[in-house]
Amino acid sequence: MARPGFKRWWTRFIPEPIERSTYVLLSSLLLILLFWQWRPILSVVWNVTNRRQSRAHSSLLGRWLLVLLSTFVINHFDLFGLRQVYLFQKGKQYTNLIFKRRFFYKFVRTLSCSGSSLRFGDTENDSGHLVFAVATTATF
Repeated sequence: MARPGFKRWWTRFIPEPIERSTYVLLSSLLLILLFWQWRPILSVVWNVTNRRQSRAHSSLLGRWLLVLLSTFVINHFDLFGLRQVYLFQKGKQYTNLIFKRRFFYKFVRTLSCSGSSLRFGDTENDSGHLVFAVATTATF
């Protein structure tokens, strides 16, 4: 859905100002469907002991926080298409925002993607989650 050819086709059916927010909504719904219908592959790839489990959960929480904060650094509302819809409703022209290298973005250009791939890679210990982590990381 993020490819220019799909966007040209898609905006024949929906207005351009809501294209991005529609993309985010549909992507989120598909991810929820994936989580809801998840069927584990039960072969164990790694095992975390109880003592290390609290560190793993803290690390996971930190990565979720990293992804959330990274959306605000690059303008959370523009990223999810909400700014585009708001400006359209107000009758104002949408202008692209200039990317500024600040905070963590001074070191990593694709911070939200990096945080997402790290987040998926540390969820569970079965091979199904490993396959999911590799596949989602490969798409970035």
